[in-house]
Amino acid sequence: MTMRLLCLFLSLISPVVVIAQAVPAETLEMESARSRWSIGVGVGVGDGHYAGEGTRVMFLPMIGYEGDRFFLRGLGGGFHFLRTDTFSLDGLVRAQPGAFDVSDLSEAALARNGVDAALLEDRDDFGVAAGVGTDWRLPFGELKFQAVTDATGNDRGQELSIDYVYPLPMGGLMLMPSIGVRWLSADATRYLYGTLDEDEARGVAPYHPGSALLPQVRLGIMRPLSSKWQLFGGAGYTFLPSKISDSPLLEPGNSGSINFQIGINRRF
Repeated sequence: MTMRLLCLFLSLISPVVVIAQAVPAETLEMESARSRWSIGVGVGVGDGHYAGEGTRVMFLPMIGYEGDRFFLRGLGGGFHFLRTDTFSLDGLVRAQPGAFDVSDLSEAALARNGVDAALLEDRDDFGVAAGVGTDWRLPFGELKFQAVTDATGNDRGQELSIDYVYPLPMGGLMLMPSIGVRWLSADATRYLYGTLDEDEARGVAPYHPGSALLPQVRLGIMRPLSSKWQLFGGAGYTFLPSKISDSPLLEPGNSGSINFQIGINRRF
């Protein structure tokens, strides 16, 4: 259960940090002149899309740092290899939470999908991903790209993502709608949604989704409360393709995953 709670914490904190960091780059630069560190707390809520999994609710402490070369953003950090007024090329390292602990799923729900829970291997290994990312600041928004691979030998494969963010000032609010897509390699989808060698050796019917594209949309909201304090929140939805939604590990008919976050932070 301890590892399960840690995994829930890590899986929910990522979108919160993205919202907190998705302000326009020029705003970050002005703030960094007087404040590089930030600390905050938030609440994240996510729907559990595995069979019999309940709603995930976690309190999220957050620490951030924006330096000239190094940065820390919640679950990960990195180094700016190249940085100009409109473009950055970064080396990235980030934590990878586990997918699930079998004991937290429903044996009955899995049985309805034709899976004996007693034959499944836990997917609660803590991992680390490493790779590169780019960020283009355009006249009409920001385009972000990341490419990472499992660096801990847990067979989690590779992930590519591209996101377009368009900040919209609206009164005292900053709205940050974004649209993007994630590509997961066959190893990544098998770890998250398929059957492992250990499962199949015990008699579970093989299910290998193969590589997949997961479109996603998000709306972040930020409101300054003072020169140091800011309130933020957001909601996101990830669309699951049929090769994933048909997984025997998921609730039948689950075609997507939704999450919400709200929190407050302070710059120093």
